[in-house]
Amino acid sequence: MPFPANWSRAAAFCLLPLTSFAAADADKEGIRLVGTNPKTTDNGITIIDNGPGTISFGDDLQINYKTISINRLTRHVTIPGEAQMSFGASRILARDASAQRSKDKTSTTITTQAFRMGMPPAYLQGESANISREDDPPKKISTTSASLNNITIHYQEPELFGITVDARKISISQVRQLRAKPTEDRPADTTPQPPQANEEPILRVEDAVLRVANLPIFYLPAYEQQGLDLPPIRPVLHVGSQENIGEFLRTTLYYTALKRSHGIEPGILLDAYSRAGVLCGPTLLYDTERIRDHTSLASAIPAKGEFLGAWINDNSARGNDNYNTPIDAHRSFLLWNHKQDFHTSHHHLELTASINYWSDTSVLRDFRPAEFSNNQRPDNFVELVLPDPAFYLSLFSRFRANDFQNVQQRLPELRLDYNPREIGSSGIFHQFSLAFAFLYERTSPEFPILPGAPGGTLESPRLDTYYGFTRPIHIGDWLSITPVAGARATTYFSPQNNGVPYSRLLPQLGFDIHLNATGQWNLHNAIWEIDGLRHRLRPLVQYRWIPAADKGREHIPAIDRTAFIPYPLPIDLSQKRYTDDLWEQQVLRIGIENILQTRDPDYGSRDLAWLNIYQDFYDNTRPGDRTRSTTYSQLGISPARWLNLELYSRLDTYSWRSNEISAQLELRDGDRWNLRFGAQYNTDISTINQYYWSLEYRVSSNYALFGRWRYDCEADKLTEQYYGLRQRIGNTWIIEYHLANRQNARRDNGFSYGINLRIQTF
Repeated sequence: MPFPANWSRAAAFCLLPLTSFAAADADKEGIRLVGTNPKTTDNGITIIDNGPGTISFGDDLQINYKTISINRLTRHVTIPGEAQMSFGASRILARDASAQRSKDKTSTTITTQAFRMGMPPAYLQGESANISREDDPPKKISTTSASLNNITIHYQEPELFGITVDARKISISQVRQLRAKPTEDRPADTTPQPPQANEEPILRVEDAVLRVANLPIFYLPAYEQQGLDLPPIRPVLHVGSQENIGEFLRTTLYYTALKRSHGIEPGILLDAYSRAGVLCGPTLLYDTERIRDHTSLASAIPAKGEFLGAWINDNSARGNDNYNTPIDAHRSFLLWNHKQDFHTSHHHLELTASINYWSDTSVLRDFRPAEFSNNQRPDNFVELVLPDPAFYLSLFSRFRANDFQNVQQRLPELRLDYNPREIGSSGIFHQFSLAFAFLYERTSPEFPILPGAPGGTLESPRLDTYYGFTRPIHIGDWLSITPVAGARATTYFSPQNNGVPYSRLLPQLGFDIHLNATGQWNLHNAIWEIDGLRHRLRPLVQYRWIPAADKGREHIPAIDRTAFIPYPLPIDLSQKRYTDDLWEQQVLRIGIENILQTRDPDYGSRDLAWLNIYQDFYDNTRPGDRTRSTTYSQLGISPARWLNLELYSRLDTYSWRSNEISAQLELRDGDRWNLRFGAQYNTDISTINQYYWSLEYRVSSNYALFGRWRYDCEADKLTEQYYGLRQRIGNTWIIEYHLANRQNARRDNGFSYGINLRIQTF
């Protein structure tokens, strides 16, 4: 059948206005014919029109024809030759079609031979079709069903490199809510109504062959999916070469037919490396939070997460790991992130889990560098939380799944946090927390020596409580003073001397002072999109005194110890996590916070600039401690959406030298180009002095260039070069080609190249 070759022109032809046709007849049975020269035969039973013309069946079916024959008694319509149909949301080009309208006008049936059908974003063509729609006014639903034979499904528009499915038979069913008919008091609602999740069509396919670029990939005897916008598989391919593992083909294949109905995408990971061997394993993506069919278990207990696991017998020259331990040939990894809600009649529980098992420190970096860049230090924990307006009750466990790693394990920790609440009408707020934990730590290649643990292990069943008071005093809108008092009691059931349980009580006194000053200016600038300015200045002073906090140190297993962090430490006793390593201390923190904002045309306000500075002063009893902290400062400038500058620094107040500088400047021109420049300087452990920059430039709608570079001032060389080209093929594929060269890298040193292929509709 000579259908129009261009789908967009065919769809437009279906919707041409028919104002040139003359009204010929109006049938009381819900059929309206607008033809050129209709003729009546068989004593008025049959209407024949050689067209062109159009016929409408109620509100849901309209047919443009060249020749038509209508039996008015049976309401049967025969259309020899070509016809263009508009049936609900579907557009159909058909040959030798017929249509039937029931007498009560609640059902319509279409039968056709060769056809093409558009149900965006999927397009179908086949040998024959039977399509029907039946309305049930009492139930306010409409059911559409279709039976299609010898079908080809095109995802997105048909194209040379597109994804298609050839099938012997396809069944489509859809149930939708009937919209109210217009009345004098209520006109017709012409607003487009997207289908709800449970109203999307259900596709059942038999004897299916999946093709990519018209090449058969694999055969499916049958599958079912909800919604038409997803092909049954989603492949992710990466071809390239790397010095330590050789040439490789990385593949991850997801089965997506169950995504809409069950919220899951099972898959398989299968890689081949010329030097290392074959890596394989299962993968699973799931998200049942958006499923609205409450009859299914998946939607009743909403959850989302990702699972990825693989194993390889590595034949390459593996070398040693980060701690100079030889890497075994049997290498594997398992990654699982999970989030789930359990709803009850009065409360709901929140479950969060992260499981990361690595056979060695480099397995993820060698074989899945994309996952490694987002997860460079594995963490393993499970937390169950019962949130309530008055309190939070949690059960938390952090455990050590990787032998090379040092972990302060909680096996587990049960914690209750009572939120601050006013005592009567006194203006005094009290808060309470209680935590019981079984702490455990043992030596590892990362931390081979534990202080106070000659046997290499530390155990500490511990009960930790805090009770505190605050009394906010507001002196106008510009000043608030909050006195703070509290006490923290800790009991160690297995003290260091193996004696009776040891208890410690630590008091706390202090105050918080916050000043607040604002200024507003009615300034407008169209170039910078400024609609008024507001500056908020917020100086703050905080003081805490914790006397005798180091008492009983000889009895305490020091598991929760102090650790270096590049940001100001919490000074309140209730927030200190290094419970086993406290010491007597007086802390005075002085800070100043600034923010400059303008009105946002979409919502609220937009930050134009901010500057925050903090400085701590100490009066310590611990020998060797300084009396001043480094000066912490945060600076940000974002006067327009195309310009953003962020700077963070720590200044040593004794030597007046910077311990750390981290800066990033970003410039962008919509989606045309994007430029980032950054600097990293740190002297805490070893000197890091690096500059990096990246650029992405969109040449056209189908091509984009990108690259990134890193220069190490200590090594005096360009340690990373990365050049790439991104190409869009039709409406289906995105391909990235890249070349890279790394120097002074730990594992992936030298030259490498790669090609990434993915579907752009996901």
